[in-house]
Amino acid sequence: MSFSKDGLVPYTIGKKGGGITAPLYYWRLTNGCLQIFDTENIIQQEFTLISKDSSTIKVRNREGKTARYRIREKRAD
Repeated sequence: MSFSKDGLVPYTIGKKGGGITAPLYYWRLTNGCLQIFDTENIIQQEFTLISKDSSTIKVRNREGKTARYRIREKRAD
């Protein structure tokens, strides 16, 4: 997953050599959580926020594993 400063989360789902989908989700930080949600505002994934600065978000999933994601600059059109 990659996160844009304007709240978008584009990523691909699938197996190598198989069908791949590329949904566009959104992200927000709320109540100490990072939430990934769809266009209908349904939460697809939720993580516990560990830390955030201007370029990274560090989170913990429900199994206790941590991950660090980069926040990328908004693309110029």
